[in-house]
Amino acid sequence: MTTHRGGVDDTATHRPSSILDTCESAVALVGVDGAAISLMTDTRNQTVCSTDALARALEDLQLTLGEGPSVDAVRIGSPVLTADLCEPGESARWPGFTPEAVAMGVRATFSFPLRVGGVTLGAMDLCRTDPGALTTAQRTSAVSASLKAAVQLLYDADVAAVLGGAERSDEASYHQFQVHQATGMVTVQADVGLAQALLMLRARAFATRIPLVDVARDVVEGRIRFTQEN
Repeated sequence: MTTHRGGVDDTATHRPSSILDTCESAVALVGVDGAAISLMTDTRNQTVCSTDALARALEDLQLTLGEGPSVDAVRIGSPVLTADLCEPGESARWPGFTPEAVAMGVRATFSFPLRVGGVTLGAMDLCRTDPGALTTAQRTSAVSASLKAAVQLLYDADVAAVLGGAERSDEASYHQFQVHQATGMVTVQADVGLAQALLMLRARAFATRIPLVDVARDVVEGRIRFTQEN
């Protein structure tokens, strides 16, 4: 269920190329050597796409160890920027990850959480083989790419399957009505537009692995309220 380039084999199920395109654009705009995107929620941890074998290996290492910059970015909901992994203290912060990453040839990592409506879906991880901090413009480009990738993930076909799958035709229109109704309520509760409200519903459904229609029903019946923070 991953999409890769740079010599890493694809599996039978592919993510939309647009997510990988966003990853590759981030590499060019930010001035790094590789990028990867991972889903990290309570129910799912997997690398979604990578631009090359090094970025893929770095992401897999973090998911295997359960530590590293992207893991921390998801945990705290903020970017984790490391200009030089060989600086004193980095090994103490990530004792398993840091020496392995340096041995791979990675010297700098920049991890950005993928957030929609207060829900963190995972992280976009950028890496360099040379040390060095991001400029303000590069960081702005990376944040923009991470926001775009988060939205793209919510419209991914595999994510839609997690949200609930196909419905019978006699139920579909009623379920669609509930989702529309809940979307309208979220626009008022969180003071956001309709598009953002729908993304917030989808993000909650994805993060909790509850069908979208069930999340919508909980909103309509008052069991869930949304704010700009959640």
